[in-house]
Amino acid sequence: MSELLEHSQVISQLPHKQSAQYAVNRVEHFQELFNVDTEDLRLLLDPEYVEKEYKGDTTFLPPEDRYWQVLVYGASTEYLEDPDTDISFNLVMEFDDVTTETFLDVVYPHMVNRFEEEYSDRVDALQYMPPEQL
Repeated sequence: MSELLEHSQVISQLPHKQSAQYAVNRVEHFQELFNVDTEDLRLLLDPEYVEKEYKGDTTFLPPEDRYWQVLVYGASTEYLEDPDTDISFNLVMEFDDVTTETFLDVVYPHMVNRFEEEYSDRVDALQYMPPEQL
């Protein structure tokens, strides 16, 4: 079986709330709700490996409870110039049932590609690092 076909199967088996399309739909909802045009939109995808229950915690979760998540941040250029406007958005997508290898090799690169297809230059800083750099 080809690698591309295997990747497509992994993506198609993800629950809806873990799909790149779900994230795109949430961004579109944000745009509609706050009347943010695509040319005024800025996005950031930020993968994070969750090892602690909360950021300031000093105790690590057991290995079987650790997971990957993607934080999707959106803002209007107006918000970036004047944070008092409060036109921003964030979405946390947890991938607790996906292995690190699958997340790094398939799931996150797929999200990056989907966002680049949809928003191209509106995605200012994709926080993608090849697995060997993480």
